[in-house]
Amino acid sequence: MTLADWAADIVGQLEPVAAAMDAQDGGRAYADALAAARAALAAPHTLPSARVLSAMRAEHADSFSAFVSARSLDTRARLLALPYSADLKARFDQLAAASVAEQKRIEASDQVPFEDYRREYTSPERLGTGARAVLAGAESV
Repeated sequence: MTLADWAADIVGQLEPVAAAMDAQDGGRAYADALAAARAALAAPHTLPSARVLSAMRAEHADSFSAFVSARSLDTRARLLALPYSADLKARFDQLAAASVAEQKRIEASDQVPFEDYRREYTSPERLGTGARAVLAGAESV
C-alpha cells in the first residue's frame, strides 16, 4: 500500500466520524474538511511541504538552511515594514520595564545561593534517574 493509498483509507474511515460531528454541530464543517483532505491527496504538489521542497530546489540549491534563512530575513523585513506607532512603542516599553522590575523582585527574594539551586535542579534524585542510573550511564561512557 502506498502512502497516498493509506492516507485515502484513513480519510475514508473518518467519514462516519465527520458525519456524526456535522450532525451534532448542524453544519458541514467536518465533511468539508474531509473533502479538502481528499483534494489535497489528489494534488499533493499543492501541499505546504511540497511547496517548501519546490522552493528549496528552485531557489536554494536544495538547501534547507538557505531556505529557512531567506524566509527568516523576508519575515523580518515584512515585520519591520509594518507601522509602529508611538503609542505601541510606549506600551511595549512599559511592558518591558514591568517585566524587568518583576524579574529583579524575584531575584532579590531568592533565599538559596545559585550554586545550591543549580546542584539541586540537576540532581539525579530530582531528575528521577537515581544514583544507580547515573552510575550505569557513567560505565557506558
